[in-house]
Amino acid sequence: HSKASLCTIIATEKSRSIEILYTDNGVGIADNTKIMKNGLQNAENRMDAINGALTFETLTGQGLKIKLTAPK
Repeated sequence: HSKASLCTIIATEKSRSIEILYTDNGVGIADNTKIMKNGLQNAENRMDAINGALTFETLTGQGLKIKLTAPK
């Protein structure tokens, strides 16, 4: 769906957390149209339950960045 030709996944262990960064060069998500369907809502609920964070950064036509941070 993203029409990406490249993507990267980088996992980093920090002193008190684990960070996973996903980046692609696809079409991104149109302005304010992040749809909270079951899978995405469940992921955000699980991150909240462990005091983690799930953030999205996107510009239409300029790819997508997703950052997941969770405590150790």
